Amino acid sequence: MVNDSHPPIKGVRVLSGTSNAPTLAFLNDTDTGINNVSPNNIGIVTGGVKRVTVDSEGFSVNGTLTVDKDIVASSNNSSVNGTFSGNASVVDLLASGSGGRVAVGATAEVSLNAPMTTVSSNMTVQGNLTVNGSHFTVNAQTVTVQDNIMVLNAGQVGNGVSAGTAGISVDRGDDPDYQILFDETTDKFEMGPIGSLVPIATENFASEASNITNGVLVRRRSFFRTTAHSYRQSVIVFYTRRTDILGAYSP
Repeated sequence: MVNDSHPPIKGVRVLSGTSNAPTLAFLNDTDTGINNVSPNNIGIVTGGVKRVTVDSEGFSVNGTLTVDKDIVASSNNSSVNGTFSGNASVVDLLASGSGGRVAVGATAEVSLNAPMTTVSSNMTVQGNLTVNGSHFTVNAQTVTVQDNIMVLNAGQVGNGVSAGTAGISVDRGDDPDYQILFDETTDKFEMGPIGSLVPIATENFASEASNITNGVLVRRRSFFRTTAHSYRQSVIVFYTRRTDILGAYSP
């Protein structure tokens, strides 16, 4: 600003104003403009409501932020943080147009930090999936595994199964669960209702036995004590789906 009788004006100082009456406003819209909220804090007001705040920390938006171009943080160690601290705050990322997609990527890591993360539709993992928690629960009717060998008790250190047993347990509702376990103490596979497991003979040799029906005979040459006999010798053990006819036969 210059006139003929005074030197140029080097600054304009105005009152701080308020949200309802910003310092710099419009003649026909007096509650829309710019005001000084506090020292080092400028507010942009519309309709008497502060929508944008610019201060020494940066800027914040009270309302909807629409961006038509990219948001770029180009300096080293730069970051873009969005904090929504109100009760029941919701952050939605939605690509609603035809062929819309949301891409989240990084050269090092993408971190999701929440007590619970929910995927409401199908999810495909192109790389390896590692779960470090204490439980992995699958609520699916069909589980398909392409690998031909399933490893149980992975990561065991030292000799033997430190937990004592490892295997598979079948939930049978109100009936006792049925298990197929490897017992480290006996160094054998065992099967049967939980709490009533018996060793599994593993040699493919069928033989005759008296008073045994509806069973499959498998001969085992190694010596072990059976629940039906107090002596040690080679035995033939048979198993069926019926737990009431589970026993042993001595040839």
